[in-house]
Parts: sequence; structure tokens; C-alpha cells
Amino acid sequence: MGETVEETAKREVFEETGLKLNSVELFSVYSGSGYEVAYSNGDEVALVQIMFSCNDFYGTITESEESIETRFFDIELVPTDILPTHKEIIEDLKVKEHRAVE
Repeated sequence: MGETVEETAKREVFEETGLKLNSVELFSVYSGSGYEVAYSNGDEVALVQIMFSCNDFYGTITESEESIETRFFDIELVPTDILPTHKEIIEDLKVKEHRAVE
């Protein structure tokens, strides 16, 4: 409570990776029927994912209780066994990175 979405993103990244973010830039917002989830207990939720990009950070990358493995990947070498919603985000990031090079 009491955080902006930018502050929440920075806190979550620190909690999950040990990295401190300085500035973040809104990348995209993901929502809709592809982001509706039904849990085994019967709860149904509609997710809204607000994604930021950041190239201005410091600290040592570490694993947390919320991470199986924490490390940087070349955008072309991101593992394929990730959630379908994460695949969409990675593909959009590839398009953005490609446009920045042109």
C-alpha cells in the first residue's frame, strides 16, 4: 500500500534479484482474456501486468525464495520453457530492441 507502480517494480526486483533499480521506463501493459487464471482452489483472477525496462541498476544478482535461477540472458537465448504470457513479453521486447538498432 502507498507505492506507485514504479516503486513496486523496484521493490519486487530487489526482493527477487538483489538488484537496485535507479530509473525505470514503462515498456507495456498486458491484460485481457489471455491473462485470466483459474486456480485449483476455485479462485479466478484477471491479471494486469505492468512491465518496465531498466538499464540503470546496481548490486549483485542473487537468488531468492521466489526464484529458481536468477541471471541475465541474451535476448535471443532466453529459455523457451517459460509461461506463455512471459513469451509474449519477451517477443515484444525483441521487436522493441530490433527497432532501436535500425
